[in-house]
Order: sequence, then C-alpha cells, then structure tokens
Amino acid sequence: MLKLRTLLCALVFVSSFAAAPLVSAATVIHAGHLFDTAKGKVLEKQSIIIEAGRVTNVEPGFIGGDDDDIIDLSSSYVSP
Repeated sequence: MLKLRTLLCALVFVSSFAAAPLVSAATVIHAGHLFDTAKGKVLEKQSIIIEAGRVTNVEPGFIGGDDDDIIDLSSSYVSP
C-alpha cells in the first residue's frame, strides 16, 4: 500500500511539470515616446515586445498579456 501511495504521489508531482508552458512569457516595454530612427520621428504610446532577448515587434498602444513582464516607461522617451 505504501509503494502504491508513493508511486501515485510521484506521478502527480511529475505531471505538474508536464502541464507547465514550454514557452516563456514575453517582456513588453510600454514606451510613452519612442524615437523611430527609420522615419526620423517620435511615436507616441508604443509597446516594444521582447522575446528570447530580442526585440520581435513594436505595436501601437499599450498591450501585453497576463503572463508578460511589463516594464512601464509610459512617461519616458525610449530610443534604440
């Protein structure tokens, strides 16, 4: 009986790791003012999405999911 209980506890423990997401959340920087070097102008209220240490996208507005790490620079100027 003790072996069965130990086995069941081990299975529950291991299965909790299997349910964890394999992809980590993104880091999103909310930039109040973002200098666009390509266009030579300042964009207002932009979200900079960073995944695996690299900028993957810049989108207008302040976006982000529940699992994302948000860095609030909404009252700051951000440049590359």
